[in-house]
Amino acid sequence: MKLLKNMFYNTSYQVLSLLLPLLVVPYVSRLLGATGIGLNTVTSAFAFYFVLFSSLGIQLYGNREIAAFQGDKFQRSKIFFELNLLQLLAVIISAIIFLIFVFQIPNYRALYLLQGVSIISVAFDITWYFKGIEDFRIIAVRNTIIKIISVGLIFLLVRSSNDLWLYIALTTFPVLLGNMSIWPFLRHELVRVPLRELHIFSHFGSVLLLFLPLASLQLYPNITKTMLEFFHGATAAGFYFQSDTIVRVAFTLVTSFSAVFVSRLSKLVADHEDKQVKELTLKSLNLSTSVSFLLVAGLMGVSNTFVAAFLGSEFKDVSFLLFIESLVILPIAWNTTLGPQFLLATRKMKAYTLAMILGLGANVILNFIVIPSFGALGAVIATVMAEIVITGVEVWYVRETFSLSELTKGFWKYGLAGAATFFFVFWLNQELTVSFLHYILIALLGTCVYIMILVGLRAAIVNEVRTILPRRFGGRK
Repeated sequence: MKLLKNMFYNTSYQVLSLLLPLLVVPYVSRLLGATGIGLNTVTSAFAFYFVLFSSLGIQLYGNREIAAFQGDKFQRSKIFFELNLLQLLAVIISAIIFLIFVFQIPNYRALYLLQGVSIISVAFDITWYFKGIEDFRIIAVRNTIIKIISVGLIFLLVRSSNDLWLYIALTTFPVLLGNMSIWPFLRHELVRVPLRELHIFSHFGSVLLLFLPLASLQLYPNITKTMLEFFHGATAAGFYFQSDTIVRVAFTLVTSFSAVFVSRLSKLVADHEDKQVKELTLKSLNLSTSVSFLLVAGLMGVSNTFVAAFLGSEFKDVSFLLFIESLVILPIAWNTTLGPQFLLATRKMKAYTLAMILGLGANVILNFIVIPSFGALGAVIATVMAEIVITGVEVWYVRETFSLSELTKGFWKYGLAGAATFFFVFWLNQELTVSFLHYILIALLGTCVYIMILVGLRAAIVNEVRTILPRRFGGRK
């Protein structure tokens, strides 16, 4: 039950954290235009490189290590202080280098400095600790309040294209405040640890090993934006950013399960519960696959009208980008389950690292081939192919634990249901007029069609859901 509650809290928060800014997108896109959105994309992509270095691999590593010592308060406290000091050191170094670079840039210096607030936010980010002890409620509730206030302020204060700086400030400072608001909850969680017993750099090798795949995973979207800006200008980068933003909202429904499962799997591995580790991983993969096909069908089905209605006619070229990039949700669902969940929890970090690095390499090579000729469309294709490469490598590395037949069992049922749902959604989208209420109706009816087909096919996810429903709904206790 605790696992289900944490899945609810984390999924709700992650979806809301992307949905709230997405509600602002139509408003901001019309005010700032393609140029303003492009400048925000380029400056945030630059700052993100330093945010990435500041965070190292501590989010995933800290989650796993704290989860492994849930029952040992002293060891838990020791790990927290060591990792927090290591992260603070990385933030200081990153901030100094960031400022040196920014003051060499002649244009838009104020925008870059505002994006730099994200670097400072990393020093106060201790969400990994609460994920490790499987307490996702604190993270979800506190940060949700901050984000709602942020969105409200954007609608109230951002009024013209000259307010780009204010928009950036209202997206970076709330993250800092959200991270700081969680610290008071540590009061009863930690015990004193003598300074002489703290060994900050004892984690450095493991953190660095985990940082490489994390950097690879998060670098290639930013490398893509940078390359698009170089070859085709900020507008092309903005088009890719808009498509990528919508897709990320969708696959957050899938990836939000990851942090919850990592915590539980790490504890099971520490307790040598190998059978439960395998069973839980397959259940996670089954859940991710079923949700992914529904999301892909929905996004592809409405892409031809949704973008223009949502972002404005200036962004109509994003429609086809969204149609193609929607496919990336499927491999992401798989590599999130097999990588950050299974390989990380079982401490097979070299395999996870290699998969991410090969994916990054594939993305960069494909970008150089397709972006000069095809622009944002080429970038989207390269993104999808890179995720497929990552998934393929991870499937290869887990072959001793999971056979291909185990991983793909019942896969065709989700594919068939997804294909049928796509055609239904596409048809319904053509028949109805464009409106917010009609998109909600399409989503609800599409989901019903998908579920009914899965029930008819007796897909595995249907049985999994029945096991957690009360007996009066036909489930087993």
